[in-house]
Amino acid sequence: MEKKQAVTLDNGNQMPALAYGTWKIENGPATTEAVLQAVEAGYRHIDTAAAYGNDFASGKAVKKCGLLRDELFITNKLWMAYGGYDETITACKRTLKLMKLEYLDAYLVHWPASPARYTDWEEKNLETWRGMEQLLREGLVKNIGVSNFLPVHLRSILENASVRPVLNQFEMHPGKKQKELTAFCIQNRICPMAWSPTGHGALLQNEVIQKIAEETGKSPAQVCLKYVLEKGLSLVCRSVRPERMRENLELFDFSLNPEQMRAIDELEGIGDSGLHPDDPELETKLTHL
Repeated sequence: MEKKQAVTLDNGNQMPALAYGTWKIENGPATTEAVLQAVEAGYRHIDTAAAYGNDFASGKAVKKCGLLRDELFITNKLWMAYGGYDETITACKRTLKLMKLEYLDAYLVHWPASPARYTDWEEKNLETWRGMEQLLREGLVKNIGVSNFLPVHLRSILENASVRPVLNQFEMHPGKKQKELTAFCIQNRICPMAWSPTGHGALLQNEVIQKIAEETGKSPAQVCLKYVLEKGLSLVCRSVRPERMRENLELFDFSLNPEQMRAIDELEGIGDSGLHPDDPELETKLTHL
């Protein structure tokens, strides 16, 4: 792995900066084939989650791809329904069994308990985090982090935990900058990682993005992904087309100049999923995606 394609987490461990995401890929042969093609294209970081329902198929691809286990970085996520100390440990062991893996490189709390949904939300998050710390001690995971956590959710963990989160995945793209959250993560030595870096595809037809794509000789998707990298985030990208998989990795042979970055900085309110961790209806919305 080239150094520029990896980030060093706060604990000293390295993580490939570009992850292949498996969200919305149907469980079964489709997922296995997609992950195998992603590995062939050059991805060394596979991102999945219990909520995606394709753990088994993703794990099958890891076994079939021909690489040694330590050549891949596998991230999985704890679903919010499994929160709590014992539940977290049980859920992780279930995931490892489904994927037929001895350990995960990263395990993330997928969504936080929040004030809008729980009166004891801080206690719930801390109990879940204690379970994450225990998984780390047992060697079942190598890195622990969170996903979709805002500063309000992170502060109590940072103040009370014996092990800090090293990673936070959240929605970020040219149409949804997340400046405060990104700055908070960087300030607290938490690696920020963007999901949906093209704004669910909405940004690919944007005139500003298309103009910069023409100027750089790159695709609109590559411009969006490069912007995220330039802002200091790692990212998760997803495609089931091998040519797009390869294209999404080709981000290290060009740069966006200051004028192009400023033009993208002015974009806002495009491609937002509408998902917010403090939405009282979050779980209902997620089940209908």
